[in-house]
Amino acid sequence: MISIDAEKFHGNQESQRHKRLKAMICEKLALDPEAEKAGIAQERYTKGMDGTGYTFPDVFAASRCGGPAAFEIQITTAQLPNIVRREDFYAGDCMSCRLSLCPMPRYWIRNMSFADYINGFAPADGTMHLMHSAPVIIGADIILSGELRTRPCTVYTGEDLLYLFYGRPAFKPLPGLPASAIAEHLPMCLVVDPTLLGDAVRILPFDSGGYGRYAAHTGPLVQRADFELGPGCEVPMRLVRAFFETNRNYYIQIATSNDAAIPISQRKAKAFARLSRDPALADDDDRRSTIEVQIGRAVPLATALKAVVAPPVLLSDPEVVRESRAAPIAVHEYRAT
Repeated sequence: MISIDAEKFHGNQESQRHKRLKAMICEKLALDPEAEKAGIAQERYTKGMDGTGYTFPDVFAASRCGGPAAFEIQITTAQLPNIVRREDFYAGDCMSCRLSLCPMPRYWIRNMSFADYINGFAPADGTMHLMHSAPVIIGADIILSGELRTRPCTVYTGEDLLYLFYGRPAFKPLPGLPASAIAEHLPMCLVVDPTLLGDAVRILPFDSGGYGRYAAHTGPLVQRADFELGPGCEVPMRLVRAFFETNRNYYIQIATSNDAAIPISQRKAKAFARLSRDPALADDDDRRSTIEVQIGRAVPLATALKAVVAPPVLLSDPEVVRESRAAPIAVHEYRAT
């Protein structure tokens, strides 16, 4: 944490704004005769009543409104477990008046939804594109039709949905057939404009259709609906920051969030952190932690398609080549080995 703050504040580990706010709080407290007489200090070493813990509140008043008061100024993003830990420390020592520039009442922290949890994190740096993966034979039909179309959903019954994934391709072979056994069934990927995130019906941190396989890993106290998030470009960016830290880690599926470090009250976040790191699923199902984006309308390729990644069997087809050249998109070929 110190190294991160040092980078943010040019090696000083504390911003000038933070220093000014501490000084301002001290000045205001000094107007209270009780606080002034008992003593006011910045960064005072404060030991817990049980003798095992300690902290350095930004400002400490030995007596205010009949008891000690600790003030903490939170300007930059803080991990929610750290916030809860600090509040527990002060509550145990009967201290009051914790200050935050972005107030988070205790009842709110203790009863957060999955959305509330990820909103406690800054977005990851840079928006990633959306992906639609399919076997080549289906991808050819999509390109020739000129649009990505919705279809009746078997998970959300009664809804016609288009499924995309955020930032990385996640391919599922056709049932009963290895991915490369037949050339037409090789995987291909359409890279799509991320502005569609604003039109999302739902965003989930995993493949919604695979939740039946994941339930044993998330536990019986959470349901698929607990992980459903609304639209917005920052939603997947915050998910990446909360559970992978960086876009690169997310792309190569290196989860960095340890469920043991997440408070027990945050059961949805703990469940997904556990799922994203579970070695039992790592080798055969990378959709367990690939962010799903559901769109409720057809998407024209002429405006949304940014690139195509496919094997030669697709990119050498004259009709596909003609349609691909109609729009300024990047075409990347790969060869199956």
